[in-house]
Amino acid sequence: MGHATVRLFEALLGVTALESVGILVDPARKTLKRLPAIPLK
Repeated sequence: MGHATVRLFEALLGVTALESVGILVDPARKTLKRLPAIPLK
């Protein structure tokens, strides 16, 4: 694997980790947005 491929995987893993805790990543605006919590009831 090349260096660029490794960096792409790291970026995808980072986005996946943030989205799993309710934070949306907007790469176009380079911002993060907290999504509303969903009650577990």
